[in-house]
Amino acid sequence: MKDKVSPAKKKQEPQRNGQEWQRLYEEMRKERNRLRKELAQVKKERDTYRKAVGTLMSQEPIEFTREEAFAQMGRKPSLEDLISELEAQGDT
Repeated sequence: MKDKVSPAKKKQEPQRNGQEWQRLYEEMRKERNRLRKELAQVKKERDTYRKAVGTLMSQEPIEFTREEAFAQMGRKPSLEDLISELEAQGDT
């Protein structure tokens, strides 16, 4: 036994299907735009981190032995003073 579908209902189905496709298209377009914005933000963060790492790696390393480090314990300048001094030198 065949289901009888009225001609009016047949005309509505493609339109409803078309509306569903339009809704899906808009949903995917919004998601694409959101992802593009997110990608741009991630690239900006990556560039910031890359620049920071490059700056840190371009500085000459400060070399000292374990004995030299322990010999300075309790003496002035403190480690904080040394770091402050090195940072001040980097600003000039």
